[in-house]
Order: sequence, then structure tokens, then C-alpha cells
Amino acid sequence: MRFTIDRRTFDSCALAVTDHFARFWNLFRRGRQPLTQVGDCYVLDPANDLQPVDNVHNKLNENSLSWRFGLNWTARPGLLVYANASRGYKAGTSPVAAVSTVNQYKPIGQESVLAYEAGLKGSFFDRRLHLAASGFYYDYRDKQLRSARLDPPFGPLEALASIPKSHVIGAEVQVIARPFDGLTLDTAATYTHSEIDRFVGYDGLTNFGNQSGTPFPFSPKWQSITNLDYEFPLGRGVRAFVGGSLTYRSGTYAGVGRRPALRIDPYTLIDLRAGVAIGERYRAWLWARNVTNEYYWTNVFSNANAVSRFVGQPATYGIALSQRM
Repeated sequence: MRFTIDRRTFDSCALAVTDHFARFWNLFRRGRQPLTQVGDCYVLDPANDLQPVDNVHNKLNENSLSWRFGLNWTARPGLLVYANASRGYKAGTSPVAAVSTVNQYKPIGQESVLAYEAGLKGSFFDRRLHLAASGFYYDYRDKQLRSARLDPPFGPLEALASIPKSHVIGAEVQVIARPFDGLTLDTAATYTHSEIDRFVGYDGLTNFGNQSGTPFPFSPKWQSITNLDYEFPLGRGVRAFVGGSLTYRSGTYAGVGRRPALRIDPYTLIDLRAGVAIGERYRAWLWARNVTNEYYWTNVFSNANAVSRFVGQPATYGIALSQRM
């Protein structure tokens, strides 16, 4: 159990750093006095007839009580069953984007989560098989998620949204198997269902509406990774090894709301490796990543009227050497 008192102050302003921007800002304000000069703060105050301010000052005064409770049961040597419940908090923050009005600097309060998890960890068949499996449920209040806001002069801008109520339910499993000496199979899979239960506001493309029922950004339902490695002796302290990895991620979105422009498609990646090890100190191997040259992207960014994708690495090959000191 931990009690935290969090006191924060925030002072900031966006400056007109070039003469070109200062002239644009004065044009946007239709020449109203006082005119913005280079180096001036250009943020406007709606409570003062949209006059520019010298500084934006905000405070966050928050308290939190975190706790954790757990039960463990050793059903037999090598088999553990457990259940946990906990409450945690993530500190609030203040936006740092280049916005145009004082209201857009309003701080985002802390988020809280009530988490439940139960699972087991065990070894079987003379420790040749290791299994870990669990299920979890997270109940969030005021979760901080990537969203957007519509700024009059600048258009759509990224913003942090506070989601009043949301939840995540899921399960994960990992299996490590060594059926015979030298061969290792390590595979893990995660299922995650995330959902916004209550939120009326902007989605990731600044469309205002009820976003209830939509998933979290960057939260694919399925993720898995599998490694298969085989090592065998060549003689005189030299060992050869070969292996491969298979990674899969299902589709998700890069912002609040199910907007096709922010869609991140599912992808599958295959990596391969092969090499030799000399004693315990030296290793040399060839490696290949994304051998099928899968076209995929991991993020989508929307700015004004442009949408950009952050594309993953194409097929890549190389050689590596290592020495353990």
C-alpha cells in the first residue's frame, strides 16, 4: 500500500519564432491590437476577448492510494497457482502541443486502474515443458489515450484525451518446450479486448461524437511470437545453431475511434538465423529479418490534410560477431 501526494505547477506558452509566422498570426487575428511580434507569446485567452497572454499557468493537485493483494498456492513442486488484485495510478499531465488558446492547455488528471489477474506457472515432463497462463481484467477511470483536437488556425492537432470509463479483458499464455537436447520451442500469445465504455469527444481525426464501444489505440486483439532454435555440436568446443522467429500482430488503430485512415493492418514477420559458437566466448552468425519482405506499418500520424504512415523495415540481411568478456 502506498499513499502519494502529487503537486505540480505548469507554466508555458507558444512563441512566434519567425517574422513569417508573426505576420500570419496578425492576419489570422485581422490586425487586432496588440500585434504579435517575433518572440511574443501568441496564445489567446477566450475569457479576455481573445487577447494574447504572456504565460499560461496551471496547477495539478492530486492524491492517490495504491495497493496490491495477492494469493499464491503451490499445488505441487513446480506448479504455482496465483491470483492478484491491485489499484494503481498514472500521474496527470499538461499538454505541450503548439496550440492557440489558453483552454487547450487544460491539464489532464490522473488515471486509475483496478486490476485483477489469475493464472498458473508450472513445469512438466521432467522440466522439458514450461507453461505460464493467465487471464486479466483492467477497469480504468480517466484513462489517458491518444486523440486529437480541432484548432481553428492549425486544423487537427494531436492531443491527450481523458476517457471517463474504459476496460480491458484478456489472456496470455507462454509455452517453452525442449522435447530433446538442442531443440527449444518458445511461443507466446496474447489476446486483448479493449473498449471505451464512456467518452463523448473527438476521435483521432477530430470528428466529435460518442466514442463509446471503440477500442484503445495501439491495442491489437492478437499478438504472438514464436522462436524455434536448434543447437548441435561440431566438435572441439564448436557448436552450430539455426533458428527462426515468427511474429504476428492483428489490426489496430492509431487513435481513438475506428477511422480507416488511422488503421494499422495486421502483419506477420519471419526472421531467420544461423551460425557457430566457439566455446562460451565467441559467436558468429548470419541473420535475416522480414525475409518475406512484408509491407507493414506501426504508426499513423495525421496532420492537417496529410496522413503519414511509419513503415516497418523491409527484408534485411546481415552478419554479426560477438565476444563475451
